[in-house]
Amino acid sequence: MHTVVPDDALWCAAHEASDRLGMEQKQQEWMQAVTEALSDLLAARVAQATLLEAMMVSHPDPVMLRKAWDELSSQRIAYVSQKKAVATDPRPMDAYTLEQFQAWEEKLSRYFPRAPDAGSTDA
Repeated sequence: MHTVVPDDALWCAAHEASDRLGMEQKQQEWMQAVTEALSDLLAARVAQATLLEAMMVSHPDPVMLRKAWDELSSQRIAYVSQKKAVATDPRPMDAYTLEQFQAWEEKLSRYFPRAPDAGSTDA
């Protein structure tokens, strides 16, 4: 029969504490890496949105831009809306995507309002 001597118990306790500290440090490092990656993504999104808005405002043919937007966005909005409607576990990304489409529609309408006689956006 083996009896644990105090030195062995002390070593085991110190080793366990070291393992916990190591795990906590790895978790902190992981959280820092995730935070930095999300910050990079947000910065890229802001820069890209600014570029897109500048391109939209300076577009030489607003009517063609509006037509292309309506065709592309309506298909993508329908797809995301359908996925959101049938999802058993709603994804926040779907709601966020629809919010982004709405925000870009509002920007487009602010710069290039629809003509009153434009009617429906259906093709």
